[in-house]
Amino acid sequence: MESDDVSLDPATYPRATYYKTFSQYVKVAVDCGTWSSGDAKNKPPVCFNFKYVDNNLTIGATYKTLDGGGFDDRIFDDGQLVLMDGTNLMFENQTANRIFVSVDLNGFKNPPNRVGYDLFTFQFLDGELRTMGSKGTAYSVETYCNPNVRNQYNGIACAHKAKNDTEYFKWVVKNIK
Repeated sequence: MESDDVSLDPATYPRATYYKTFSQYVKVAVDCGTWSSGDAKNKPPVCFNFKYVDNNLTIGATYKTLDGGGFDDRIFDDGQLVLMDGTNLMFENQTANRIFVSVDLNGFKNPPNRVGYDLFTFQFLDGELRTMGSKGTAYSVETYCNPNVRNQYNGIACAHKAKNDTEYFKWVVKNIK
């Protein structure tokens, strides 16, 4: 993106627009759109089913947090892409000049669908995608990658821990059910 002179400043991307730019740099099998881009019934089965129930946005798949609670899936509402190998990329293009890219390594139709286990989040910051939990990102490892803490985003910062701890995946498989 940088070599193509594409903006690396999150502030230049209005809500739900960054994922379209990002999609030009990966091999996309399915562009699932955003929560507002059409009727959920018409989405391919590899996509989340965004829909409204009693005027509230709901999503057809539910992830669990690292501590086993319910993850706030609305963080995926600003675009979804499915790559050729089935990996799901989900985008949050927040109005606070933050862009998050979450990666479900084996697709949302395949368990365990747990943040910090098979779903990892990155933040577009200072011109690069940084592992969530690294210095300057929105969520800290201490609070948001800790199975002893209960919150709706627990696990979102585990990408940084997984990147830096060679034993992380062994620990997750053994301890997180």
